[in-house]
Order: sequence, then structure tokens, then C-alpha cells
Amino acid sequence: MFICAFLVCLFKKSHKAAAMLKEKIKQHEISGGGLKTYVETRWTTVYKCVSSIVRLKNCLEDIRDNHSEVITTPAILTILHSRGFFSNMQHLSEVLFPVKAANSTLADVYVNLIKIAAVIQNLPADEYKGFCNHCIKKFNHKFEEFNDPAYQLAFLHHPAYKGAELKFGAFLLIANYAGELWQKMGKSKKSCEKLLAQMCIYKEQIHIVNEKPNPYVAPYTIGSDTLLMWWNTCEVKPNYLQRLAIKLFSITPSSVASL
Repeated sequence: MFICAFLVCLFKKSHKAAAMLKEKIKQHEISGGGLKTYVETRWTTVYKCVSSIVRLKNCLEDIRDNHSEVITTPAILTILHSRGFFSNMQHLSEVLFPVKAANSTLADVYVNLIKIAAVIQNLPADEYKGFCNHCIKKFNHKFEEFNDPAYQLAFLHHPAYKGAELKFGAFLLIANYAGELWQKMGKSKKSCEKLLAQMCIYKEQIHIVNEKPNPYVAPYTIGSDTLLMWWNTCEVKPNYLQRLAIKLFSITPSSVASL
């Protein structure tokens, strides 16, 4: 992302470069505005930044080839002339596409990381070996940041996924974390035991429990249902798991450290 930020910075700070880019955008009849800035603390801006470079490829190449005098930083010209730069940006944009629709819940972050991993896995490794290795390295580093029980707990309790594909043995770690979080909320040890029992029922997805319908097997339709709507329909007494889930989905990723 350093290269992207470096490129965007030039066209944001240089009056001549910015004016030329604006002119070329109009000339090439490209919609969507200019280059987008990457903000490190807002991960959805990563996709916007990279995709804006891809979208303005023709404009940037035009400036590179016919108006290089407005690019006062030689390193930027080197980047724009480098073989495979725009192709790599295109692939990076595809890798980051899941981030575009990311919302602000912990489960959304975890789900989108899984989607990004799938895209990286399907990149043409033979043709873009160096780029693929770079993506894998960066992804592994980022995944360690989010491979946290809080994110896994939220992913488990997202009714659209219900913890699908969590590693064997992960549930025990997640359950222990849920118990710790529940007690931090000021709840009793006895209620914690009931909470964990409800988590087990939720995880197993058995339709009938104690001769009663299991409310946790209700379907969830992405785009129609909302997390709060779905969990509010889970009428179970005591409603410990419901309360924990609603709390989880009210937490933003930036607040995880305070849990």
C-alpha cells in the first residue's frame, strides 16, 4: 500500500499534476472522481484507493507518456513505467473487493478476511508468483491481528455462517472467551454455565431440543435480515446467548482491545 499512497500523494499535493489528472479524467470521460486516499485506520479505504488507480489507468498512462513534466518525483515515473504495475493493481483490487462491502461488526471483518484469503488462493500463481507471495505474506500478517477470540466469537454467532469452517478445537477456546466476557459484564458463574449450554445448542443446530423447537436454527437471509432482527426473534429464557450476541454485534473493531 506504500506505493499506492505514494502515487496518490503526488497527485493530491502537486497542483500541476492534480490539474492534469482532472483534465484527463474529463477527456477520457471517466466517472467516479479522482484518486482516493488510503487511511490506515479505515480498512475499507484500501479497496477504494487501489480501485481508483485501476479505474484511472488510461489517464495515468496518458500523463506518463505525454505529460511527464508534471510528475516531479522520478520514483513515481519509475512506478508508472514498471512492467506489471497496473496489472498488479487490478489483481490487488480483486483481492480487496470483499472489503468494499464490509460493515463495522467483528463478524464482518472476519468474514471478509476469509473471502480475501479465497481470492488470493485463486490468483494465477505462475504468472504473478511474486505478487501472490507478497499478498500471502501481507494477508498472514493482517490475519494474525484479527485471529482473535472476539472476532471468532462474533463469526460463530453470525446466523448466516454459524461458525462454518472454524478449525477443529476452536469452539472450546471461543467458549472460554465467551465465559470470560460474560463474567466481565458482571454476570454470575451460574448464569455463565447456562450461557455456555446455550452456545452448545446453537453450535449443534439440532432442530428439536428437549421436545421443543430450537430457535437457533432459523434461517438468515443476507440482504433482508439484520443481525439484531434475527437475534431478537430468538425467544429463549433466560436470554443469555441473545444478550451476548447483541452486545457482540454492537462492538466495532476499533473497540476490541477494550474488551
